[in-house]
Amino acid sequence: MTTSPEEASAAPVTTPEFEPTILPLVLAILLLSAAALVTWRALQPPEPRESEEGVTAFSAAKARTLHAALLGDEPRPVGSAQHERVRSALITHLESLGYRPEIQRTLVTTPRGATIVNNIVAGLAAGDAEGDAILVVAHYDSVGAGPGAADDGAGVVTLLEIARILKSQSGLARSVILLLTDGEEGGLRGASAFVQEHPWAARVSLVINLEARGSRGPVRMFETGADNLGLMRRFAEAVHQPAATSVAGFIYERMPNDTDFSVFRRAGQHGYNLAFIGGVENYHTPGDTLEALDTGTLQHLGDQALALVQSSARATDEGESGQAVYFDVAGRWLLVWSVDKNLWLLGGAAALLLIAIAVFILRGGASLGGIVGGLIAFLLITLAGFLVGHGLEWAFRFGASPSRPDTVVLPSSPWAPWLVGAATGTLLTLAIGRRISAWSLWLGLWLAWLVAAGGLTFWAPAAAYPFLVPSIVAAVIGVFGFGWLAPRSKVLLTLSASIPVGVAAMLWMPLLDGVAEGLGGDMMWCHVLLATVLTSTLIPAIGAAGLAGRVFIGGGALIGAATAVAITFLSADFNEQAPRQVGLGYVLDESGRRARWLVILTQGALHEDIRRTGPFKGDGARPFPWSPASQRAWETYAEALDLPEPELEILESEVVEKRLRIRARLRSPRGATVAELYFPPDSPVQSVRVLDADGLSGEAVTPFPLPGQPWQGFRIEALPADGIELELQFAVEVPTPLYLLDRTIGLPEGGELLIERRDRTSSPGRWGDGTWVSRRVPLER
Repeated sequence: MTTSPEEASAAPVTTPEFEPTILPLVLAILLLSAAALVTWRALQPPEPRESEEGVTAFSAAKARTLHAALLGDEPRPVGSAQHERVRSALITHLESLGYRPEIQRTLVTTPRGATIVNNIVAGLAAGDAEGDAILVVAHYDSVGAGPGAADDGAGVVTLLEIARILKSQSGLARSVILLLTDGEEGGLRGASAFVQEHPWAARVSLVINLEARGSRGPVRMFETGADNLGLMRRFAEAVHQPAATSVAGFIYERMPNDTDFSVFRRAGQHGYNLAFIGGVENYHTPGDTLEALDTGTLQHLGDQALALVQSSARATDEGESGQAVYFDVAGRWLLVWSVDKNLWLLGGAAALLLIAIAVFILRGGASLGGIVGGLIAFLLITLAGFLVGHGLEWAFRFGASPSRPDTVVLPSSPWAPWLVGAATGTLLTLAIGRRISAWSLWLGLWLAWLVAAGGLTFWAPAAAYPFLVPSIVAAVIGVFGFGWLAPRSKVLLTLSASIPVGVAAMLWMPLLDGVAEGLGGDMMWCHVLLATVLTSTLIPAIGAAGLAGRVFIGGGALIGAATAVAITFLSADFNEQAPRQVGLGYVLDESGRRARWLVILTQGALHEDIRRTGPFKGDGARPFPWSPASQRAWETYAEALDLPEPELEILESEVVEKRLRIRARLRSPRGATVAELYFPPDSPVQSVRVLDADGLSGEAVTPFPLPGQPWQGFRIEALPADGIELELQFAVEVPTPLYLLDRTIGLPEGGELLIERRDRTSSPGRWGDGTWVSRRVPLER
């Protein structure tokens, strides 16, 4: 006997059941794998454009040639000869493009110190020449340890190429200001000077900042500021290979990291902060060279920055107001909506999912207790991921490498924490899935995801979409899939239950990659937790698998995680690609009576090759009394060289209302460009003020308390050859002495053996090897 289609559709709908089959699990795993492959492909930078193609389009090859010609491959810290040479070359190049660059020379004073900065500012007038303007920012200084080819040489040459291309274009409604800031590495000094003092700062309506924290990988737009809905709609229209997520903005706002963009954001500006973070092992090291800078990454930076500058300069305003939710899909499209729509989406998904739950319960396909069990299963898996992640991090920190007990080094990929997270979720699901029906697990899982989406919608709406979007898809399948597919095919309905897994994977895979690059191994628990949450989407499919499927997936997860952990555990040490910081120094102190060689570490123990160069002593004590607790040093005897000590000549002292005020001149006879004042714990210092630094003066500030120390310090960068004049104020008439030292980059004669013995798995610290001359300065009336 046969049944017509009309009779089949009119027949009562019976509750579908997950057949005990491995098919949903296979499909879910295939969807996860496909999402990983698509994500990997989307995160590859574009092919670089050749020089001859870069007439009106950005050419990475052209920018790279410019980089070699203007910046070179030497460090350019503030005040150094290379810093001045590069500044002169940048001005000359802008003039050759038809601009009239100006130098904003000023003294920036903060509690941490004072710096003479030389910003380079140029403008392109368009439309209303006195109206709002777009500001493009990059910084041209570097740390002392490395040449800064990526940080921020890539941003500098990108800005210069944008400047060239804009000169050939018309139809811009807003002017463009080009700002090459100085002193970024010492504390965002140049950006602060522009915001506080430059007359053009009031015209800025949008900031586009170009940065780097690595040497390769995709360029991510990770920060915009408040009221960014219109900005992100423009970003979606202008950029052809976007890599952006509002989750990154939410996380970055809560991190201690800063870029020049931070100064503008605090001043009420908004815009786009672009950076690449792959290859972080080269960041602030001698490895940040032009050779290490990936040309495809440079192309990606130029393409995005040029598109945003052109699009923003042609617009007369910033568009629709409001806060945006945004994320890219496969690196090709950027979805954007207002956070206000989250509530509507959440309400619609909740209504549909509750209808699906009611239908399944009424037809006997699920039970309320089972659904609650599925929700609890998600919570247990998430908690397990958190605990296992912390346990894995603890194991790596204290057991992976005797030479590196206080940090975690991962190989080039974070497979170990990801696989541990996946195994944690899988194994816990195996224990739970045998006791609860598959559809109860499915409904409970997506109810849990929807609850998480609801919590984030109220607490962090920009970060809710990774939970919200898959929950919406699951709710739609739960209602309409049951109505359309259940009467016709249990298999199709069962397989359709895996679709939200693929959607979740497409949204979560870029987040996993971003966390791996942005946080590295220092927050391994976060990798494990995110991977565990994503793996929770497999709960129903594992629950529906037969015994063979359970054994296969459970055994595979356990073997994969154990293998990855073992490999990573054995290789989690310093290497040439991920070196540790080993700073070398020569110190002449106590008025030339004592000299020592220093080896300064923040991680690990003294290497045997260095130990053999001399009778090093010390058990990792701080190199100076005012050094942070995380900095440890070993020292050995050194010959006292004839190096003149820094001078602090007291010009005038007076007592005003029982407070001592001293006017003094500080200079470095040996031409050091960095000097530092340190005040002991019992010092009654109240303020330091720069009265005259090459004709510039600053405000009085209280010296900054050093991290983890009772000392206070004040650092002067770009110290002029003839010195500076200071005013020191103390709360008593006869204060305690202070300590004064100056610093130059590099070691004096005799340090060659130490440099040679520093193994290839080590590199200098952020500011490079140094020579210090220090002295104790009594302060007498």
